[in-house]
Amino acid sequence: MSKVTDRYTIALEAKQVELAISAMKTPSGHDPFEYGRACGIFGGLQLALDILNEIHRDQAAKDGAL
Repeated sequence: MSKVTDRYTIALEAKQVELAISAMKTPSGHDPFEYGRACGIFGGLQLALDILNEIHRDQAAKDGAL
């Protein structure tokens, strides 16, 4: 991966961990809407990671690195 992609990936993964830990620490303190919002954010971060990984695989295949 490029340095920029690595930085984005690391930042997105760190945010996912932060969000998951926050949700696990106080699950009963959140209403259903808040839980759904957290799940949506987590899913969006995962989608962004998947897109970055796909871009990296495509570029590596074009470069003959795979």
